[in-house]
Amino acid sequence: MADHVLVFPFPLQGHVNSMLKLAELLSLAGLHVTFLNTDHNLGLLAQHSVAYARLVRSPRFRFRSIPDGLEDERPRSASRLLDLAESLQTRSVGPYKDLLLNLQRRDGEGHGGWPALTCVIADGIMTFAVDIASEVGVPAMFFRTVSACSIWSYLCIPELLRTGELPFPDDADLDVPIRNVPGMNGFLRRRDLSIFCRNAKDSNDPILRLLSTATAGSVRARALILNTFESLEPCALEHIRSRCPVTYCIGPLHALLRTYYRSTSGSDAEEVRSTASASLWQEDRSCISWLDAQPGRDIVEKMVREMMEGNRAEELRTSAAMMAEMATDSVSSTGGSSFLEFEKLIQDIRSLRP
Repeated sequence: MADHVLVFPFPLQGHVNSMLKLAELLSLAGLHVTFLNTDHNLGLLAQHSVAYARLVRSPRFRFRSIPDGLEDERPRSASRLLDLAESLQTRSVGPYKDLLLNLQRRDGEGHGGWPALTCVIADGIMTFAVDIASEVGVPAMFFRTVSACSIWSYLCIPELLRTGELPFPDDADLDVPIRNVPGMNGFLRRRDLSIFCRNAKDSNDPILRLLSTATAGSVRARALILNTFESLEPCALEHIRSRCPVTYCIGPLHALLRTYYRSTSGSDAEEVRSTASASLWQEDRSCISWLDAQPGRDIVEKMVREMMEGNRAEELRTSAAMMAEMATDSVSSTGGSSFLEFEKLIQDIRSLRP
């Protein structure tokens, strides 16, 4: 008997892209996967995504959608995060619940061979998705697209508010250390916190509350899945597991996905290592482009030149090479931590079969 997972990302590009890789991995591992989008985003995927064109032909993979509750002409972007989150939580709950009830019935949509729903993997900032799944009797897990360090800092927001470290004063020195995020006391500064923390004007800031509440709600799910690897963020992971004991680290997802494809196609390991390094370089270039567009371009240019020239450049190259090596080792099919964690995740999902 086969297993069937519903994967439901928050409908912003970074969240969808990351969770689509997770969904593809689940399918490669032999699970049936329903990837749930909003109607708006499914249309974009169908038009522009290479992954969509590939996966839509798979017998174990299908795309479904529900409305996000916003008018067609309404912008959907990170700057409208709160609007989108509130609309999903109020207007999408009904269609989502109806879909879950339908998928619980074996072959409920008339597609021969599709098993009843085994579990839901929902984006961690949509706690309603897990609450509704629990209400209809479907086990649920959370996936978070941000780093373990970010998640741990979000879990500490109530303490930062209590001690007055949040919100920052208007003329805040962003290099001031943050004291009340255990395990990160020696290096975490104000500027290292999420932009939502930096922009908060008071303790009732709605986005700050959303992130804090959603992250605290992670304990309500059966498990937490992260796009990171054990050797990259050990301290933050130790603290997260004190709150969420069942936490799977299966990143970098793009590299793990290549490992799974390589195991079936016989591609070189060196090919994966080279691609990982190229990916890091592309991310560095994207970061530089973003910095270049910010105010104070001359300062940005000076900083970039300092990083890319002389001893500093060599330090960065060495650090990037070490990180690429660690990432590659983590997804190795011969004992890599992320590879083994993903295998455990698959076993956990299979144990939930109704």
